[in-house]
Amino acid sequence: MSKEIVEALRLLEEEKGINFQVLLTALEDALLSAYKKTPDAVEYAKVEINPDDGEITIYELILPEKPAAVIAAEEEAARAAEAGEAEGEEGEAAAGEG
Repeated sequence: MSKEIVEALRLLEEEKGINFQVLLTALEDALLSAYKKTPDAVEYAKVEINPDDGEITIYELILPEKPAAVIAAEEEAARAAEAGEAEGEEGEAAAGEG
């Protein structure tokens, strides 16, 4: 059946003048949307259709984790920014009291 899908997309390209790659991408997106509605779907996935034989493959995408040192630096920068904002607010309040 997979090869028939590619043939159907080629036929649509010829008859309707819609680029084959556009049709292929739209079908991949539709299949991904349907896959995400299945009970055991992974959170991050990608669907690919081989344009030669029509084989459909679903890949689980594994997102790289941030190194602990990067996370710690980001958290420290956020704390420093919050502390700076708090000091600015205290200074404004003290200036307005007098």
